[in-house]
Amino acid sequence: MKRLAFNHIKYDTFDYSPGIIEIEGNMVVRTYPLIEEIEQTEWIGGTAYLKKQNNRFQAFKQAILIKE
Repeated sequence: MKRLAFNHIKYDTFDYSPGIIEIEGNMVVRTYPLIEEIEQTEWIGGTAYLKKQNNRFQAFKQAILIKE
């Protein structure tokens, strides 16, 4: 599992600013707002966009799939 922090996480109507995405393989396991520093979180910055794929989510930054 990889934990990544971004300035913005966007999907349809929600936007976490800043937010965290937890990824396993190439699928999003969890997203939540960044309200405190969490151990072993990699700061990526910028904006991540979530897209639904087979009833699960994938995260993209600048049209590139984010993987573990």
